[in-house]
Amino acid sequence: EKTSHVRNSLLSSLPAATYQQWIGDESELARIHRHLSEGGGAPLFVTGIGGLGKTSFLREALVTWLEASPYKPDHLLWTTVVQPLVTLDSRLAAPRRRHTFDQLLADLGAQLGLQVNALPSNERKLQMLARALRGTSSIVVIDNVETPDEATMALSIVDALSSVAQVLVTTRYQILHSTGASIPVRELSEKHAHQLLRLEAARLQLGEVPEEVFANFYRLLGGHPHALKLAVAQLAHLPPDAALRGFQTHAASSQSLFHYIYETAWSLLSPAAQDVLLGLWVLPPQGAGWEDLRLAFQAGGGMMSDEELLSHVAELAALNLIQTTADHPITYSLHRLTYNYLSYKMGLREAATGDEADEQV
Repeated sequence: EKTSHVRNSLLSSLPAATYQQWIGDESELARIHRHLSEGGGAPLFVTGIGGLGKTSFLREALVTWLEASPYKPDHLLWTTVVQPLVTLDSRLAAPRRRHTFDQLLADLGAQLGLQVNALPSNERKLQMLARALRGTSSIVVIDNVETPDEATMALSIVDALSSVAQVLVTTRYQILHSTGASIPVRELSEKHAHQLLRLEAARLQLGEVPEEVFANFYRLLGGHPHALKLAVAQLAHLPPDAALRGFQTHAASSQSLFHYIYETAWSLLSPAAQDVLLGLWVLPPQGAGWEDLRLAFQAGGGMMSDEELLSHVAELAALNLIQTTADHPITYSLHRLTYNYLSYKMGLREAATGDEADEQV
């Protein structure tokens, strides 16, 4: 019973699951399990382009490891890099970077009951965190690293804490570390892509979708989970042939394909639901419950009754433009690529080009 209590306490430190059922290769989870059990504390970098499910993969690996392993760490700290609101003013870049680093260290400190913000420098804050973790068995997760600046921040934390904790980083920016190991997250196999499509079709009550349609989705979209979830949701509004023709037309590049999928989803929304989605641009990446979602919408100037808002949030969820947890109370969140698309719709950024094409909308 004590072991079960400790395990449940550690599991509560993880972010809420945004997937109904994790789908993927069990052997990939086993690689994380082996590293946690035998890695000797070397930092681990979980890498991959945006939308492959790095966060879900690492979360599932930790859940299954904690459930199966007799070893239970003293602390499991999980912090998410929150990319500040996009701005075209380059003069604000340095203050944004400082704010992000401060946010990461404050979040880690709060999970240990430490007021690290009282200290004058990030170096001192990292030293306080290291002292608090020394002599414990601890896991520290830094989630959602996207840019070279954020990779530098993550490395600072890795270097300061890897001697006293097992540090895990999810990143779409390749990070090189002298003693670290890297595990790439790959696209789903055809078998697992079909499984995901069937589950999503059942969840969205789309009726019987022929396997041939799923095969064509996989042929055109590959095994990218986020693209598949966005695409299959559109079958509630479009005949399969029409959806497939659009994917075929825009399949030349990931950038073009993702932009088309998002633009199609946007066009299928009611004007009021479009307003709600734009208003939820300020929703924190880790998600929020209903009350905080309502406050976020109102903070953006939106005004409607709870019943109207709930109806339009359901409209967004039916197109997979907002993520909801399976368990209650429900947590609502936006995928990072959805934030990118919204910033594009608001005129704060151009569609991704060049090296960003596989990672951003």
